[in-house]
Amino acid sequence: MHAYDYDLIAGKKIVVKCAQDGDTFQTLDGQIRNLDRNVLMINDGEKEVGVAGIMGGENSKITDDVKTMVFEAACFDGTNIRLSSKRIGLVRMHQENSKRDWTRTTQKRRSTGHAS
Repeated sequence: MHAYDYDLIAGKKIVVKCAQDGDTFQTLDGQIRNLDRNVLMINDGEKEVGVAGIMGGENSKITDDVKTMVFEAACFDGTNIRLSSKRIGLVRMHQENSKRDWTRTTQKRRSTGHAS
């Protein structure tokens, strides 16, 4: 789920579509991300406002001045999100933690003979 400042959402609508090869986008962490046609984006009526399932954009972030928020919640394809995250150079901390936890659990099961 991601929150956006409703007053910054052009056309007051949310549209999901793929980026174009060569597009760039500034994420909430201030980094400029290089996109391609395989990266799914959250858009308003005019522009990209978030990388689907990964991180929102600097251009629609919540600030102390927010009056109204809109929440976007979706169930995106996990493989696409994982590959897009790597492609744009943004691996979220929780993704790394989940991967480590899964690896530790799997290794523990194997060492105790309880592999699944």
